[in-house]
Amino acid sequence: MTIESFAHGDTIRVKVTFTDEETTVVQDTDDQQASVVIYNAETLQRLVNGGAATRESEGVYYYDWTTTANISATYVAEVSGVFSGKTHLKRAKFKAKFVA
Repeated sequence: MTIESFAHGDTIRVKVTFTDEETTVVQDTDDQQASVVIYNAETLQRLVNGGAATRESEGVYYYDWTTTANISATYVAEVSGVFSGKTHLKRAKFKAKFVA
């Protein structure tokens, strides 16, 4: 997995496409939601807990998050939702670096 790096203060767009076992995009409706958790990968401190992702199109959701801490750290973003009666989870890992 490639880990992207961002400077503090950058807004990061976490974007996921939910698929089934056959890699077909899940069929969802406008009223379904995906939730977001972002946490520090080292300390497990949650920075976003249950944020609502925005639905872009069928099965595609995104969440914009602006880094705030003044330390370099690795973060994990988890986006989850229930579609067609099944729970789906996607994860992404990224780094925020302090730039003087």
